Amino acid sequence: MAKKEDRAFEDVIGIKYTRMIESELSRKYAKQLVDDLDIASPDAAFLVGAIDAMIYDMAVALEFKDLQTWEYRKKLIEKLWKAQTPSW
Repeated sequence: MAKKEDRAFEDVIGIKYTRMIESELSRKYAKQLVDDLDIASPDAAFLVGAIDAMIYDMAVALEFKDLQTWEYRKKLIEKLWKAQTPSW
């Protein structure tokens, strides 16, 4: 049986998940980022999404508001992707 804290965590994640799935802005951003980086592979698209989420989460955790913006995250992802694009 899951702990009360585990259930609360899962509830919060479920709310965020639903908001992201239903957000036209999130879908538009994801498509734009994949198009701008010229990504055709589903694996690479998933990886870029995970990297974006990591950057956003770190910026929130560190309270770096300017680094949470779409513009900053996109520029950083483009820089990282150009420096080391997966070979698969």
